[in-house]
Amino acid sequence: MGVDFDLANGWNLDLSLTHGKNSIYYTVNRSVNRDYLADNGWSPTSFKPGGYAFSNLIQNADLTKSFSDQVSFSAGVEYKTEKFEAFPGDPFSRYGGGSDSFAGISLDQEGEWDRNNVAVYSGVDVDFSDDLLVSAAVRYEDFSDFGSNFSWKMASRYKLGDKSAVRASYSTGFRAPSLHQKYLSNTQYIIVAGSSEPLLQGTLQNGSPEALALGIKDLFAETSQNLTAGITFGNGSNFSGSVDFYSINVDDRILFTSQLQGAEGSDLSQTLSDAGLYAVQAWINAGNTKTTGLDFVLNWRGDNLDLGLIGNFNETTLESIDTPSELAGVNIFTREEAGLITNSRPKSKIILTADYSADRWDIGVYNTHFGEVTVTAPESGGDDQALAAKLITDFRLSYKFTPQLSLNGIVNNAFDVYPDETLASTNTAQAGGRFRYSSEVQQHGQLGRNYSLSLNYKF
Repeated sequence: MGVDFDLANGWNLDLSLTHGKNSIYYTVNRSVNRDYLADNGWSPTSFKPGGYAFSNLIQNADLTKSFSDQVSFSAGVEYKTEKFEAFPGDPFSRYGGGSDSFAGISLDQEGEWDRNNVAVYSGVDVDFSDDLLVSAAVRYEDFSDFGSNFSWKMASRYKLGDKSAVRASYSTGFRAPSLHQKYLSNTQYIIVAGSSEPLLQGTLQNGSPEALALGIKDLFAETSQNLTAGITFGNGSNFSGSVDFYSINVDDRILFTSQLQGAEGSDLSQTLSDAGLYAVQAWINAGNTKTTGLDFVLNWRGDNLDLGLIGNFNETTLESIDTPSELAGVNIFTREEAGLITNSRPKSKIILTADYSADRWDIGVYNTHFGEVTVTAPESGGDDQALAAKLITDFRLSYKFTPQLSLNGIVNNAFDVYPDETLASTNTAQAGGRFRYSSEVQQHGQLGRNYSLSLNYKF
């Protein structure tokens, strides 16, 4: 909720308050606690392994003023609080190694963690002439749990005529580690190739003695450098468009490590064996990536018919991985994990749209072409699998009973297109019949054709 104030001398104040929360509680059915079974001769087959919740409260005060037709100013302050909660599972779900599939959250893994941060910003837009606009902005943010960040942006636009302009910007940015990444810890049975039964794997809480012993430091913010350049254009005859290039460098990207096992006879291997674990994983600031891409938007607007062609081409590379000296010789980010960053999302997406409007009817047809993606085989062997490009067609039909009341029908994925099935030859844990489609590598949903019908009223 929020409220605007018109202050004296052209100053405007916007106050807002935003609150959100989500939570999830798990149930595991048709499973077993193998440790409880071994010790007691029986085991429940249904478990309540606990759950998680996250909430935040964001307070903003934004101040704006136009000093003239050439100069406008903005400034603001934001205060945010966040809370992450982990709820323990029932005693059966956390006994020993816990229930298969999803072990109960243990008493030493449950908890409630919060933090707050305050941010201040300011920006100014200056029209140096009818053609040239220059913008500048700065933002300082301080977090209670890891420190502060200063970021800035410079942008400019130059008109080439009444219908066209070139534009460019350069900015720095950051992403704070989430509370989930900082405080989540669990143990879980996983499927391991070559093992006749599931093995126990653990996620180390960031900042714990175990994580620090591996050289995994407390998480801090990712930082980025962002460059964009583009052109907008039109011909005065219902046609317009834009083309933009972008380049994003992310330093100290927060990654979830591969399963760390250690060489046979190493301290890590012995520590895991003593704890009854097959492997551990943890969040770490270790990746440096670069993403480049091109966006384009083309529009033609008629009296009743609007056509659009929208597209994106992108490429992400993993520039380097920073491995702690304590883990020298351990591959903390294997090729299948790297593949999730570089090849698991389409490198192209093109959308062709058509919208037709009559007195009471609105009709829309939308074709989306997703480029291919790749399921990356693990270090232990297997064949990479390219999932073919897909074309998804959606339809929209709306009937207006009155200017306020309308009935809307939507058919998504009208031709019932599914992703390619994951082959067993990829040697991934999901292959070989456990799951038909990859949950990590895909271009679109796995539900096929679906429908929706809604009745809308505008007040």
